[in-house]
Amino acid sequence: MSTLREHDITFATSGLVRPYTSTRAAPRSALATGATHDDTALWEHAREKLLSWRSNADQFEPEDAPDIAVLDTATDFTVDEQNRGGPAPSSIVPSGNGRVAFEWSSRGETMIVEFISRGHARYTSFVNNKVVEKGLLARNPRSRLLELEG
Repeated sequence: MSTLREHDITFATSGLVRPYTSTRAAPRSALATGATHDDTALWEHAREKLLSWRSNADQFEPEDAPDIAVLDTATDFTVDEQNRGGPAPSSIVPSGNGRVAFEWSSRGETMIVEFISRGHARYTSFVNNKVVEKGLLARNPRSRLLELEG
């Protein structure tokens, strides 16, 4: 298994290999003002959002409320990715059925990590709206990191 930390995204359609960090997206405020933000602050904001969802599930319709185990896994992921220097996602949304999805988009490339249960997430990469890679991420009990299975 290769860890997400060391994993390079291979785009099957072009044969091009790009590092995971190439999916960095500028925050909306940077697009409006030309300013950039430190990803540390963006990761902290992401964690605050997840923790607020965890502490107040009543803000959602019952079918949209993220599961506590899913929120815990997503929160752990934010810490792991910030520590490895990964870019903060451009959006974080409840994706229904107790799940939460993170999205990164840049120049026709989109990556989605959808947290589906405790210690598990689905990874999907798109180039120009075509799926070019997908897989299941599972928490490695030794490293405690989410890793691509298989």
